[in-house]
Amino acid sequence: MAIERLKQKDIDQTKEKKLLADGGGLYLQVGEGGRSKSWLFRYAMKTVVKGKTVFRDRNMGLGPLHDITLEQARAKARECRALRRKGIDPLDAQRAEKATHQLATTKIKTLREIAPLFFARFQAKWSPSYYYRARRMVDVYLLPKIGDLPVELIDLQVVRNLLQPIQERREVRVDVRLNLGGRPNIGGRPNLGGGPTIANNVRHLLKQLLEYAQALRLPVQASNPASSRGALGMLLPSVDEIHKTENFPALPINQIGAFMAELRSYRPHRRNRPNRSDYIADRPIGALILEFIALLPVRKHQVLGMKHNEIDWDRRIWTCPKERTKTGKRNSAKNHILPLSDACIAVLEAMRARAKASSEYVFDEFGRNKPYDMSSVGDILRNSLPTRWLDKDGKLISVHGFRATFQSWAIERCGLENARELSELILGHEIRKDMARIYGRLADHSNPLRQMMEQWAQFCDRAEPLPNVLPFTASK
Repeated sequence: MAIERLKQKDIDQTKEKKLLADGGGLYLQVGEGGRSKSWLFRYAMKTVVKGKTVFRDRNMGLGPLHDITLEQARAKARECRALRRKGIDPLDAQRAEKATHQLATTKIKTLREIAPLFFARFQAKWSPSYYYRARRMVDVYLLPKIGDLPVELIDLQVVRNLLQPIQERREVRVDVRLNLGGRPNIGGRPNLGGGPTIANNVRHLLKQLLEYAQALRLPVQASNPASSRGALGMLLPSVDEIHKTENFPALPINQIGAFMAELRSYRPHRRNRPNRSDYIADRPIGALILEFIALLPVRKHQVLGMKHNEIDWDRRIWTCPKERTKTGKRNSAKNHILPLSDACIAVLEAMRARAKASSEYVFDEFGRNKPYDMSSVGDILRNSLPTRWLDKDGKLISVHGFRATFQSWAIERCGLENARELSELILGHEIRKDMARIYGRLADHSNPLRQMMEQWAQFCDRAEPLPNVLPFTASK
């Protein structure tokens, strides 16, 4: 095909609306009456649609005739044809160049300016709890030290000087309360400690922030200085080298019966009761929540967020939405469906009798239609019960530890077939698909899951010897 066919007189004399071809994909687009004339580069690019390779027509504007002469338009067309020969879409290249120019002239240069854009991008993807923890870490550990530093100057030495004091547990001083978008009382302490796990989390967030800056085409170091697989891993020890992961302190299974008996009989002295509606038949709601978590050992936030419409009273089933599970953000996440034992139903019935019509939460806080405060539940376990309940190593047990107590019972004491896999389903862990399919029909009262929860509730009613338990007053 011949190229450069247009003559200047054709350009000047054409008045009707049409396209004048110069060849090689270059056209002059003439408007009605010849009042507007602009250059256009037309071409086709290969693309894959539903597994098939097809050609897609593309039109790329090169500018108006009064700004771009014929020779300039031909030069631009030659550049576009050269890009096509390299397999590059000229229109995509033009947009990338425009974006680069905009970023080169923008004022967004520092970590402090990038952080809001970064969190706005990932807020919908992350769970609320992780989002606020990430915001807190950035506000506490990154912005006060390197927030005003241009990202291109954040190199290996800067990252090392930032992380080493945190890893060595030196005190990190914060002079202002954190602004976390309406999240109250998070990070309000003036001084926050460190440690290898916190240092690793800060490093990971910094790595993501620098990757985001690179995606924005901001100038950054060629190799991400916050990557643990790079030179930073040679300068600082990893978490595994200096930090031993510890499990949550859990109650030994032979003490669960005595613990439940004490918890159910616990009645605070009247002078220690605040004048609030957080008691049912002289029992604090925190104690009822603690009993429910021990009977149905799912994660704390799942229980505190339980709503009345999630309970099927006829089938005695609780369906916890997948958004409140640990894997809620994954595509494979599913609702956590749990059978309710007679003991669990008794707790829920007590809460339902006390519930206000306006409250959607089962364990609401003083009738305010908001989830109950978990710190009050933990305070009963740590400070209020007459006995100081310890794990096998002599450490004060935790609320989360009831999950381990339940699983130990399932493996060691429960006589059902596949007891380990059944307990994993109750705890919300991932197991083989065939096992989940077999034990998924909870309406069947003969279902092994339901049998397991009834056996566990009955085991919790048994009183056994109490080694390694100290009276609370004597332990102080």
